[in-house]
Amino acid sequence: MARKWIYVVVVGVLAAIGAGCGGGSDESTSTTTLSKAEFTKTVNAICKKTQEDRFDEIGVYDEELVANGEKPESPPNLEKKFDDVLLPSMKKQQEELENVGVPKASQAKYEQLMEDLNTGIERLEEEKVDGLRKAADLLAFQKEAAALGLNCGA
Repeated sequence: MARKWIYVVVVGVLAAIGAGCGGGSDESTSTTTLSKAEFTKTVNAICKKTQEDRFDEIGVYDEELVANGEKPESPPNLEKKFDDVLLPSMKKQQEELENVGVPKASQAKYEQLMEDLNTGIERLEEEKVDGLRKAADLLAFQKEAAALGLNCGA
């Protein structure tokens, strides 16, 4: 029963972290600072695309498991899906988000958002699926994204 609960949490976190990103750095590597409107549009597009790609990959992954007579929610398959789909997707998106030209007025908040995201991803890398129960950093990321007017994570 506990593993079924973990499956529900994994699916919920995948949905909630639709933008589920990876680690962040303290500095943006972009050479162009965007206007607030361009920044919001760019970040939201990155988050939307990554979420769509992630869900597509999970769907294909689950279809292959079912075709092979396996249960997608079994603990070994959850862990493999976590390692093969979720973490790489989050890291890819994180890289894209690091390269966004952040408006000066939003820089401090964006740096905090990326720091919380980095901490959350590091926790997931260390604790794997079990780390989802302690996803406070990723929840902070979602709240900070919303405070910046971004549809990135919740």
